[in-house]
Amino acid sequence: MTSGSAAQKDRLSNEADCALTPSAEQAILEERVSGSGAAEFALTATDEDGLDYGPDHVPGQLLDWARLARPLRPRTWFMGGWLTTGPLLFAARGGTGKSLELQTMCTAIATGKNYLGPVEKARPCLIWSCEDDVDEILRRQECINKFFRVSSQDLSRLHLNPRIGLENILMELVNGKLTSTPVLKRLREQVNDVRAEVLVLDNVAHIYGGLDDRTQVTRFVSTITAMVTDRPFATIFVTHVPKGQGSDYAGTIAWENAVRMRWLLVNGDDQDLVHSIGKSNVSGLDSIKLRIVDSVVVPKSAREVADSLRQAKEAQALRDEYVESIIIDGFDMLRHAKVRICAKAKSSDALVKLIGDHGFEKDASKKELNDALTRLERAKCVDTGPNGHKYTNGSPYIEILNIRPRGHRISVTVDA
Repeated sequence: MTSGSAAQKDRLSNEADCALTPSAEQAILEERVSGSGAAEFALTATDEDGLDYGPDHVPGQLLDWARLARPLRPRTWFMGGWLTTGPLLFAARGGTGKSLELQTMCTAIATGKNYLGPVEKARPCLIWSCEDDVDEILRRQECINKFFRVSSQDLSRLHLNPRIGLENILMELVNGKLTSTPVLKRLREQVNDVRAEVLVLDNVAHIYGGLDDRTQVTRFVSTITAMVTDRPFATIFVTHVPKGQGSDYAGTIAWENAVRMRWLLVNGDDQDLVHSIGKSNVSGLDSIKLRIVDSVVVPKSAREVADSLRQAKEAQALRDEYVESIIIDGFDMLRHAKVRICAKAKSSDALVKLIGDHGFEKDASKKELNDALTRLERAKCVDTGPNGHKYTNGSPYIEILNIRPRGHRISVTVDA
């Protein structure tokens, strides 16, 4: 045996000792779910909207249909219509501008700025950049900051790890089996240290050491996706398309089948770029034209962004009207049951509290109900008055006497 082959054997042996086998990974997952650290992995959606979604489903267990009796978690959109939870494949030919677009997009999400679609709240993002050096990344970020009118102090949620020249393989074949490497452990720790909700892995050629086999690719994607269990999480796998035209993904169809959504970036007419959604069962969007201006990938037409924002606002307007109807219907049912309803929001007889106590809230959160009642009050659709009773301090008890719906649809206007 040559010294080179001996060294290679030692390296594989050491990595195999450090890597997590499938059984070890499952044992760790079960320990996290059932052990004393289970609370660490409880989803925190309740903290945001005040709605009780019940205990989390334990992976590997049969689904309990009684969960349908509780409100269902709404779908999380990191960027409305474009990016939701789950794995996503972003494909483009080399040099098209996908890395620049992703750095721009993550800056928008991390700072709460609208980009291709609406960004409702700022969320932590992590980019593992395996091809761009530090100076290139900083030059790009300077231009991106100018575009969004933000400073370095605004980038606390944007985390970028330049990985050029480092070992980046997360899983590789060892004795014919796809095995996790120590780099995967480092990635998992970093993702959870910064509480990342959007992870960009740029690109697949640097991080994946397996074959373009359906089983191996699916296992790799599932392993990365499973790194986060306690918050909404999206992973963007960046890849290249073949140089020949007519293909939307690199390699075999294995990657196409392993993800929930696929983006494609291609060169369009007049030096434009076209960013399209090639696979999705949750978005009604199709494509958007982009261009590179001052070293930043931006939508070509403000109208396209305005249309996306308008769609989001129209959907929110419909949701607002629906929740207002819950308030009105709940009030009517409580009045029919001769329940006294106090006009004070913090009273034990407050309308929103009573609606929740009687199970009339449907899928609306406490915050949504309070906001709906406030809108109705501002529209002068809520009548209140004393009911003849007094508090112990002598002040009159003010009761809600009637609630009327607003008599018009909410108009939606968005400046281009």
